[in-house]
Amino acid sequence: MQRTAVQREHHLGSRYLPGPAWLHFVALGLVLNLSLKLIFPDPLPTLGPPDPLRIQRQVALHEALTGTRAGLSTIEKIIDLQLQEEMLFSLALDAGSFKTDPIVSNQLIRNMRFLYPKDDRSDEQMRVAALALNLHLTDELVRQRLVQIAKQALESMLPAQQITEEQLHARFAERSQDLRRPAQVSFSHILLDPTDPAIARTLLLQLQAGEIDEASGARLGRPFLSGRVFSELSWDEVTERLGLEFSTELQDAIGQNATAWIGPLSSPYGLHLVNIRSYATPRSLSLDEVRSALQSELARESRQRALDERLRKLMTGYQKVRP
Repeated sequence: MQRTAVQREHHLGSRYLPGPAWLHFVALGLVLNLSLKLIFPDPLPTLGPPDPLRIQRQVALHEALTGTRAGLSTIEKIIDLQLQEEMLFSLALDAGSFKTDPIVSNQLIRNMRFLYPKDDRSDEQMRVAALALNLHLTDELVRQRLVQIAKQALESMLPAQQITEEQLHARFAERSQDLRRPAQVSFSHILLDPTDPAIARTLLLQLQAGEIDEASGARLGRPFLSGRVFSELSWDEVTERLGLEFSTELQDAIGQNATAWIGPLSSPYGLHLVNIRSYATPRSLSLDEVRSALQSELARESRQRALDERLRKLMTGYQKVRP
């Protein structure tokens, strides 16, 4: 008996794949579509090329900070960072951070007030107008703020960094020579008029002899905004507050085993009679004294490595155009 056309079709189809013929066509279409995506994948989003003026500014900043001319490798790193910033800026724009951040809003309003000084619209109206003009895309401060927000968002998603005792001991061993407490000095002082050193010397003799107490002597002096008593200052801190000449003279006096009242010492503010209250020489710090600082340091470094790796992986999803 001869088979009908339907029977022949059913017979041929059943030889290879089960189910109706239309399902075969759907399956074949899906396979072809996936094959095309594998052979011809969608193009990656593009980053760059970076703004040449921005690169020039970063190169100039590097040279000003280091005092050396930027080499090719340094310029390449600057370009990499600019491309990374462009990606972070794009992520912040996609997240809509420019609509809600108060720093961005204030900057946009400030720009609009500068551009339209006679405009009496409210701050909110000016902010909306600035966004309509795309000022958030061109302002450098806004750009840097949005890059910062995107980086902070990525960092907040990183797992907590656990620091082990082994890591702490290893870092302490590495930095044991650097982990020293500097010399620290505690003193009080009386500030006097620099034009009459004879009065300063007379008052010093009275203080040294105990003829007048410190409180009474202080009333004869001039006010000093930074205060009259200083506790546990390093020499750098003394120099920062009272000047190099004062710091040098005080170090010389302590080096000669001076105690109690000395002076007069000179500073940009006048003449000082100084009561040396205590002095501690430099010493090495123990692990317990620096444990918290080392934990913070190691956690910060670990977090930065994790963030760098996250950024590196994100960058692989972009086609980068270099200048």
